[in-house]
Amino acid sequence: MTPTDVLRIVFERFRAGDRDGAIALFHRDATFTYSGPGGLHGTYVGHDAIQRFWALQDRLAGGGLVPEFIDLGESGRRAFLLVRIGKPPGPSFLRVVVYEIDDGLITAARVFEDDPVSAQAFFGSTTN
Repeated sequence: MTPTDVLRIVFERFRAGDRDGAIALFHRDATFTYSGPGGLHGTYVGHDAIQRFWALQDRLAGGGLVPEFIDLGESGRRAFLLVRIGKPPGPSFLRVVVYEIDDGLITAARVFEDDPVSAQAFFGSTTN
C-alpha cells in the first residue's frame, strides 16, 4: 500500500465515524502533533492519546468533526492531506496534515492550520 492509499483509508474511516478503524492504521507508538493555539495544542503519543485528541477536537468543534477532503499527495514515506475544517459563512480554514508512514502504518502526523486565528475561533480557546 502506498502512503496515499493508507491516508485514503484513514480519511474514509475517520469521516464515517470509525475511529477504531482509523487508528488501526497508526503504529501503536505513533505521534500526532498539533502545534496551533488553543486547547488542542500538544503532542499525543500512542493509540489512546490520539483517540483522546480526536475526541477533544470533536468536543471543541461542538460535535463530530467531519473535514472536507480537498487534496492528497505523497513524497517518499510522507503523505500530505489537505482538508477544509468548518463551513463558510461560519469559521472555516484549511488544514494540512503531514503523515510519515512506514510499512503501511502511520508513525507520525503533524497538523498545520492555514489560519490559526480561524482555527482558534472554530475550536475555541478551551484548554485540554
